[in-house]
Amino acid sequence: MSRSRKEKERLQRVRQFKAGVEPYSLEKLTAFHEAGHVVFAARHDHPVELVTIDRQKVLELTGRDCPGYTKYVEWGLRNADFVLGLTAVGLTSEAMLVSGGVINPHEEDLQLLKDMVEKMTVHGLSPESEMLRVRVQTQDFVARNSAAITAVATALMDKKTLTGDEIDQVLKSS
Repeated sequence: MSRSRKEKERLQRVRQFKAGVEPYSLEKLTAFHEAGHVVFAARHDHPVELVTIDRQKVLELTGRDCPGYTKYVEWGLRNADFVLGLTAVGLTSEAMLVSGGVINPHEEDLQLLKDMVEKMTVHGLSPESEMLRVRVQTQDFVARNSAAITAVATALMDKKTLTGDEIDQVLKSS
């Protein structure tokens, strides 16, 4: 991990401490982030083939060094609301269930979400209003599905990688 990345993580933990939030580990944050994607996809009939927080496995699957990855069974055309929600729900899950509202401003999904909102007008809203709409929508989703997200995140922290069948089992038992 680079020195600047370590410093950014340290500053996030300082902000959390000042806010009275228990510091999180990157593994836990990533597990909840990916679990948010998994549960959102499952609740919208978009099955997941595999989810992992094993950095080596992510590198093997994507060729990129990042902490987590969710692979969907198929990635066909979906409506804009689904794509925006799927992108935002990982950030919302980590913020609501782990970090006490702190989101890394350099998070890849946050930049992706901002780029999408800038390029598309889903409901004729300004980019700021669209971001707020997506934020409220995903906060509601995470609040209603927090038990399922937590169950998937817990299984992910335990096993590091879950297949689609394992995800289905976790979701059925939560």
